[in-house]
Amino acid sequence: MPMIDAELINAAEPINDAELITDAELIIGAQPTTENGADREFASLTCTEQIEAVLSVILHGDKRDLARAETWFASLPIPFSAVCKTIVEPVALKLGELWAEDKVSFIDVTVASGRLKGLVSVYRGGAELSPNNGFGGNGLSGNGLAPRKVLLARAVGEQHTLGLLIVGIAFENAGWEVVGGDELCNEPAILDRLSQERFDLMGLSVGTQSNATHLAGAGLRFRNASLNPDLKICIGGPAIANTSHLCQSMAADFAATDALDAVQQAERLLA
Repeated sequence: MPMIDAELINAAEPINDAELITDAELIIGAQPTTENGADREFASLTCTEQIEAVLSVILHGDKRDLARAETWFASLPIPFSAVCKTIVEPVALKLGELWAEDKVSFIDVTVASGRLKGLVSVYRGGAELSPNNGFGGNGLSGNGLAPRKVLLARAVGEQHTLGLLIVGIAFENAGWEVVGGDELCNEPAILDRLSQERFDLMGLSVGTQSNATHLAGAGLRFRNASLNPDLKICIGGPAIANTSHLCQSMAADFAATDALDAVQQAERLLA
């Protein structure tokens, strides 16, 4: 069965109704930054209903439905971490469950994943570079002046990159400069980029065990090519949970379980 949005679907934890009810107050109780029908339509739903509504839109909605969902996402005045935990991750998990149960086709999942990625990209509520955005840290380099810089990439063969997009937004919201992303997906290109710009952190998304086996010693190669001899390396994705030795075999500094964990560990390591 093909891999779909591995960074979130395979790694997401089961939905805890108690957590959703608590976090729902952030979303349902928040006043949107604009007044329109889309805001009222989604904000009037419970958190569970919002998850089902977003899932329905990305699977079956037309352009008008998707535009309403985008308007709602763009107006949410809450931390991005809350949006991920209460909406994006549960939707991705449910999408994965439908795929595992053969209730949707691979084409359905591919289209829905792209739509969910689009919703994440239009989010604006937590865009301010502030330590109060839900991710912590100030994103500043050791001199306290310039922002820290992270290079994000995906392992060769990883096709669905919603999780990588979320990680990038998380670092941006924590004050980091983010370079790369899903378009950076082969080692020669990564090495070339590291040799041209100075980065504080290199983040690599690894979704499957088969892709992970090709990355042995990659951390050493990344550091050797880097303009920064103290480059820190983070790995993330579902393969991390299933391969405890991957961090060591790759010569990475740490493994992150999700976007929030990646930011927090990076901030502590570079403090």
